[in-house]
Amino acid sequence: MRPLTLVMSAFGSYAEKTEIDFSQVKGGMFLITGDTGAGKTTIFDAITYALYGQTSGGKRDGSMMRSQYAQITVDTFVEYTFLFRNSRYTIKRNPEYMRPSKRKNADGTIKFVKEVSKVELILPDGTTFQGKKKEIDQKIIEIMGMDAEQFTQIAMIAQGDFLKLLHAESKERKRIFSKIFKTRYYYLVQEELKKQVSIAYIDLQDNIKDCKREMDRVKMYQSEDDSEEGTEAEKLLLRWEELLELPVPPREEVLSVLERIIEYFYRKENRVKEKVRQLQQQSDELGGKIRRQEMVNQLFYHLEAVQQEKVWLEEQKDNMNDMRQQISYIKHAEKLLPVKKRYEQTEREITKSKIQIENLQKEVNEREKRTKEKLVEKQQWENHLSEREPQWLGELARLQDALEQYEVSERLRTKADHAAFVLLREKEQYEKNRKETECVRQKIVLLHRALVKKRKLMCEEYFIKAEKAQELCKEKSLAYELLYRKFLNAQAGILSKELKEEMPCPVCGSVNHPSPAVLSDDAPSQQDVEEAKTVRDQAESDRESAMLRFQEARGLYESDKKMYEYLKEGISEENHCEDENHIFPVEIIKEQIVKFEEKEKEYNQMIKEQEERIHNLVMNEQKARAEYEVCKKSLLFSEKAEVEEKIASLSQILDDTRKRVKDAKENWQKESECFLQTDGRLKNEILRFSDLEKAETEAKEEYLTALMRNHFSEDELERWIGLVPNLESMEKSLKEYETKEAETKSAEKILKKQTENEKQEDTQTLQQTYHEITGKMNAVKEEQMRLFSMISGNREIREKLIVYYEKKGEIQRKYERFNNLSRTANGALSGSVKLDFETYIQRQYFKKIIRAANRRLVKMTGGEFILQCRELKDLQSQGQAGLDLDIYHMVSDSVRDVKTLSGGESFMASLSMALGLADIVQNMTGGIQLDTMFVDEGFGSLDDAAREQAVKVLNELAGKTRLVGIISHVNELKEQIDEKLIITRTEKGSHATWKH
Repeated sequence: MRPLTLVMSAFGSYAEKTEIDFSQVKGGMFLITGDTGAGKTTIFDAITYALYGQTSGGKRDGSMMRSQYAQITVDTFVEYTFLFRNSRYTIKRNPEYMRPSKRKNADGTIKFVKEVSKVELILPDGTTFQGKKKEIDQKIIEIMGMDAEQFTQIAMIAQGDFLKLLHAESKERKRIFSKIFKTRYYYLVQEELKKQVSIAYIDLQDNIKDCKREMDRVKMYQSEDDSEEGTEAEKLLLRWEELLELPVPPREEVLSVLERIIEYFYRKENRVKEKVRQLQQQSDELGGKIRRQEMVNQLFYHLEAVQQEKVWLEEQKDNMNDMRQQISYIKHAEKLLPVKKRYEQTEREITKSKIQIENLQKEVNEREKRTKEKLVEKQQWENHLSEREPQWLGELARLQDALEQYEVSERLRTKADHAAFVLLREKEQYEKNRKETECVRQKIVLLHRALVKKRKLMCEEYFIKAEKAQELCKEKSLAYELLYRKFLNAQAGILSKELKEEMPCPVCGSVNHPSPAVLSDDAPSQQDVEEAKTVRDQAESDRESAMLRFQEARGLYESDKKMYEYLKEGISEENHCEDENHIFPVEIIKEQIVKFEEKEKEYNQMIKEQEERIHNLVMNEQKARAEYEVCKKSLLFSEKAEVEEKIASLSQILDDTRKRVKDAKENWQKESECFLQTDGRLKNEILRFSDLEKAETEAKEEYLTALMRNHFSEDELERWIGLVPNLESMEKSLKEYETKEAETKSAEKILKKQTENEKQEDTQTLQQTYHEITGKMNAVKEEQMRLFSMISGNREIREKLIVYYEKKGEIQRKYERFNNLSRTANGALSGSVKLDFETYIQRQYFKKIIRAANRRLVKMTGGEFILQCRELKDLQSQGQAGLDLDIYHMVSDSVRDVKTLSGGESFMASLSMALGLADIVQNMTGGIQLDTMFVDEGFGSLDDAAREQAVKVLNELAGKTRLVGIISHVNELKEQIDEKLIITRTEKGSHATWKH
């Protein structure tokens, strides 16, 4: 990348639009010089911001780079044109900031709006790259081949930052290299190996716990019935407990002892099975004998019960015969019951029909009379309505028209009155808001006046402090120069003390020393000079800070003063701002200004909306008044109440007459229908009575014939019919008796045959013996089940232990493999240097950087010393090491720590390191060779010879095609470098001009 033009507008310390043409520098070095704080480094910041949207230091984004000296109407942006691989690109970028709007507020005040951040990229073919901000940023990275961090590392060499890298401990240097060379992947490999070791170790411990948990589940007990077996069980139990106590029980012995335990209890189980078989045989034989005797005893018991039942049945035989006779009479009476019911039902129907006929005849006579009366009433009301209805309807229509005119008039008058009331209220509110707006506007002007007053006081205060800092800086600089000259003069006296005749002078080479220099008594030491330099540098820093604060305060004062002058036109200042002289903090005044400006905007918007509403209300009121007057003239009656009263009266008369006609008609129709229905019911009932008389005669004859045929009187028939509900239960009882009688005879015969040649005996003694044998057998069976469960569980445990032990071997091998890899990668091997994997990779990069740095350092120092990476054998055994840096002094063939270098030597070493690092980073980013590089400060600590060597190295680095920009305020560099970009700082911002 080679810069062509850089345009900065209201950016950093550059208040106005400033264009820097880099095409005037054809090749080689150029110097960017100017006072401290003038904006030298801002040039590189602008290039970095244009490309990547951030400054070189990374501490400020673009929104913080808006110039404090710029006018409010000047736009903030950076436009950068450059060549890359012989292709021309232009990129323009602006940050987010507040700018005045093109449209002012209603009262003429300036309105501020937010200018959003934008970026535009013009490609070599002249077209604009289409994409959003994020896509353009990614396109720049693709073009450059590097991101913002890599660009600032390669294109900008900041002496302070690389001096930190030079003096950093190995741990800090490791952190820096990890970010630059992206070696965190190797650190992640180390951590992953640690993680795998931890996982394998946990798996191994879990496996051991699983094995011991299964061993705890093994069940066994000592035998009590055989002393020899008891001794064997005791030995197995004792050995198993010993194995459980071991941290890692051995596989072979555990499985072997467990197999012996299983075999021992298997033999025990077989013996118990045989004992169970014997007891089961005895139990079965005795149980069969008991069951047979119990069956015989049960047969004798049943025979006795059957004989007792037979005696009871004989006693009930006479009662059953009487019941049979009663059942026969009841059944005959039940057959006559339907005939009796028909006869009685017919008599009831005849009596009911006579009564119904008499009632219906009376009702028919009454209905006929009432129907005739309703017909006459209906005809009278119909005649009355037909005569008067047309007259009433015409009068009612005329009255309705008049009432509608009254209602229209009332609505128009109400509408006009309401419009007038709303208009009056809006005018009052409008006047109130207008007065409040004027008060707020006056308050804003008075607050601006207070703000300007405070700004002026702050500006004067900072000016006094800046003058004092300037005087102090001059004083300390003069003291340092005097002390430094004394120190240089004393160097000759120090050398002359070592001179001898015939010994060549290290300065001039002469062997004769006619008048050697004399060392003064008040000659300062190097420590005194360094202390004076530190004091001078601090004073210089204080001066720059004081001047910067003064410039900022002055810029704010001028800006606020212009705003106050603009706002106060046309505003009375008779009233003073409350507590104007007591509000000192500027922030409080600004907060109040913002608060009152928001109020003013709110009131102005309200006034504008009210003006529109008042105009509309005036028009509505005038229109409503006119309509009301027109409508009022067209009314026919003088009073609305008179019309409403007539309408109500006439409507009531008409409605009542219509209702009477309707009711009369409905009543006549209703009475007519009732008369027809009642007359029909009477005729039907007369026919029905004739049929009932015939049915009564037939039913009576049938009933009397049935009594004679069954030889029943009416009283006897009633008595047997009363017992009909008991017929079913009587038949059921009789049937049950007959069935039980037959069953008893059959059972007695069978039981007598079964108990023949048998006798009853007591089974209690046999039962007691049976229970004793069964109890012994159940106890032995429980022993058998316990042994079976124990053997099955132990066999299952043995199978699981075999699986766990096989898995343990795999986990053990995995743990040992990862443990060796982790200890190697993390530098934890005993008897070796504590060098981890990431540091080992970084060490290779570090050596490349040192080799690249030494090529420049040898030229700068005349081959006096070089940098070297500390040998592995010399590294510390504790803490992080591997990236330690030493100085090899070639003259004395000695090695010392890099921190022993002087200030000038440290600058040359750090500059060489920076150039070496830039070479390596460029090679890592695809062999990119930047055509431009910036070196920021650091030359003030070099003597003339060292400075010449450093400039020579940078000249060689630049060659004829590359550009190397040195950012420095050292005066001696102005004489050594022809091409100079001079940055001048003024009260209105910085300016840049080329000097060839």
